[in-house]
Parts: sequence; C-alpha cells; structure tokens
Amino acid sequence: MPRAESRTGRGADPKVRKITAAVLSAAVPLTMLAAPPPAAAGTAPAMVVPIQVTGDPAKRFNLVVMGDGYTAADMPAFRADLDRHLNDLWALEPFKSYRSYVNVYAVEITSPESGVSCDPELSAPHRTTPLSMAFRSGCEQDGLQRLLVMDSDAAKTYADLVKGTGAGNPDPGPDPARPRPQGRQRAPSSAA
Repeated sequence: MPRAESRTGRGADPKVRKITAAVLSAAVPLTMLAAPPPAAAGTAPAMVVPIQVTGDPAKRFNLVVMGDGYTAADMPAFRADLDRHLNDLWALEPFKSYRSYVNVYAVEITSPESGVSCDPELSAPHRTTPLSMAFRSGCEQDGLQRLLVMDSDAAKTYADLVKGTGAGNPDPGPDPARPRPQGRQRAPSSAA
C-alpha cells in the first residue's frame, strides 16, 4: 500500500498529531455554506464540510484537510484543531495575502478508534484508522520518530469526495533533470 509522508515539528503539540499530513488549517469561523450530505469512501463514513469557499474550485487553490484517528465523539476536537491551524496559516505569507484565492474543505472522517499508531512511542498501541496513520515511518523500530505516514490511496479516495477540486492530478512522471534517490532515505540524525 502506498504511503505518504509528513513531518511534525520538533516539540509539536501532541494534540496536533492527529491532524494529517494534509493539515494546513484555516481559522475562519466554522460556518457551513450548506448542510453537506454525508459521503462514504473506503470503509469509514466521511462528510465534506466547506470551510471557506472564495470561488469556483477550477479557478482557486483548493486546500483539502483530513484528520485521522478522530472518532465521532472527537469531531469537535478536529474542528477546533482545524480552526487553530487555519488561523496560523492565514498569519503567514503568501497565505495572508492570497487568502481570498484559497478554498478550504474539511473531510471529516469518522474513525473507529481515537489516535494514530505508535503515538507517541513504538510501545503505544496500533490503531485501526481509515488513513492508517502511524508515526515512526509506519512503526518501524529504526524509523524517524516524528515522521508521520499514511495510506496515500485512502487519502486520495477521501480527498476525491470534494467535488470540483481536481484531486486526481496526473502524475507527471520522473523529471530527468532531477534524479530520484533509490531506496529509503534517512534524514540526518539531528533532524529526528
């Protein structure tokens, strides 16, 4: 199963770890433009919630935010995390200047278990979540502690629930000007 990777910063708030790699959040008051219908992808139910819609998705930068490891009871925490992260995002350039060109959608994915695997340590329980998120390069003994991985096929399936955003971008293939490294690459030990 393909995996997508993202790092969380050193000293990151453990509550934020539940937010996925796709998590850049925007703190606009959580106002829905219309009551979105529930949608399902994979095995877990999900709901698309428009957070900020500034125009036609074909003419905007579309940010799709998904959380993993949030149960139905945890959804208020996901929304609060999303708000907090979006406030941080809108304070930074170029997002501050171009906010009116960004559509933001949340995909609220209901997880059967709260949390993600190997958080905060390898001894932590493995969780069954819709995106299969895990720290430590997928719970590997020698994996980077703050490396967060997930099932990229599942993430794409859920992102594709947001209609009109073009989540199915074609793969441009390898760039001959930039050779790709072979095998798993490790970051310098100071980065872990």
